Amino acid sequence: MPEQNSRTRPGHAALDEELARLLIESIDDYAIFMLDPSGHVASWNSGAERIKGYSPGEILGRHFSLFYPPGEIVAGKCEHALRCATEQGRFAEEGWRIRKNGERFWASVTLTAMRDATGRLRGFAKVTKELTERRQAEEQLRRSEEQFRLLVSGVKDYAIFMMDTEGRVLTWNEGAANITGYTAKEIVGEPVALLYPPGDVAREKPSQDIETAKREGRLEEEGWRLRKDGTTYQARVTLSPVYDATGALLGFAKVTRDLTESKRAEDERVRLAQAQEAIRMRDEFLSIASHELKTPLTALQLQSLRERLDSVEPRAHAKLERAVHSTERLSDLIEKLLDVSRLSSGQLTLNLERFDLLAAVNDVTESLREAASNASCVVHIQGAQSIEGNWDRLRRFRGRGPMRASSSPTRGPASRRRPFPGCSAGSSAPRRYATTADWAWGCT
Repeated sequence: MPEQNSRTRPGHAALDEELARLLIESIDDYAIFMLDPSGHVASWNSGAERIKGYSPGEILGRHFSLFYPPGEIVAGKCEHALRCATEQGRFAEEGWRIRKNGERFWASVTLTAMRDATGRLRGFAKVTKELTERRQAEEQLRRSEEQFRLLVSGVKDYAIFMMDTEGRVLTWNEGAANITGYTAKEIVGEPVALLYPPGDVAREKPSQDIETAKREGRLEEEGWRLRKDGTTYQARVTLSPVYDATGALLGFAKVTRDLTESKRAEDERVRLAQAQEAIRMRDEFLSIASHELKTPLTALQLQSLRERLDSVEPRAHAKLERAVHSTERLSDLIEKLLDVSRLSSGQLTLNLERFDLLAAVNDVTESLREAASNASCVVHIQGAQSIEGNWDRLRRFRGRGPMRASSSPTRGPASRRRPFPGCSAGSSAPRRYATTADWAWGCT
């Protein structure tokens, strides 16, 4: 009875084959077709026509090498695929294929040997799936990852690297090498604890930082870190956990910035601010002190003192004269202090004026006469009646004219002879002072 049923099944088998053929032909996401033992196309479905661009009438009977790039045909890629499928029963790969219009596309290819009941090779079933979009996405991702890798590797001011879940270094950029002194070959695979000072390692700070980053999602801090040569530096550190699409922890991304230069710059800024404040306070003091000192030295007081000179006895007259001169010098000193204050605040305007140099020399000589007398030095001035030039508040004189000044020490006990500015102690030779186009005092 079973044998009778088996004889009646050919009709059913033909029906199954027809259904299978219709099923394969209706699939348009895959190119599914048959090759004869020599590699010529024996069947063609709608998916093959859509993917490769050939109609059945154009492709049936032609060799499947038509789908391969010229370089792979020359390299014997087609024969290699047929040989592998024949010997191993199956051959699979991904690679570039060619459409009818010459366009390249990326495909996943499976070639399976088809044998009859006796084991004789009847041909090959070939299934091709186009993966161009996936390939493009992968290539774009690869380029993005490469660009990111180059970007990170090229950063020199920050140490940027990855650690595994146990805290071992996985990647290393140029900035990390510059800051820490370790090369990638020396540090990759080593625990990150190498970058912590011994005291922090003893307190298990590296593992605590990892746990904090996992628990809080991020760790940011400033602290001391250790270089390869044993020196420490102050750093700002950011530690972030990295997860995959499923939420599994992959490791940690760590960014470290050396704060040595910024701290130095901040200290310098503070010192500069302190210096500027000290200068401001000095100028403010000079301004206040000058005005306070100048108050009792008004022109009216000096005039009153001068009016009394003629009504006093000769001995008091000389003392009052010296007092007047000292007061005038003090007033001039105060005026110079005010000039310093005005200069510092940018309030002093310099204007050139006509000036009599001989009068200035007489003033200077007079102001130093007492000191010259104490040094037993007599000052002689020789010059024209008037030598004029240009003069400003900083006492810069420009003028020309004949004038000489000489000094010579007087005879007296050696113990009383002291050098006067411009005179050498014990020398009897006159010392001369001269003016030039841009005024200068000096011995000649």
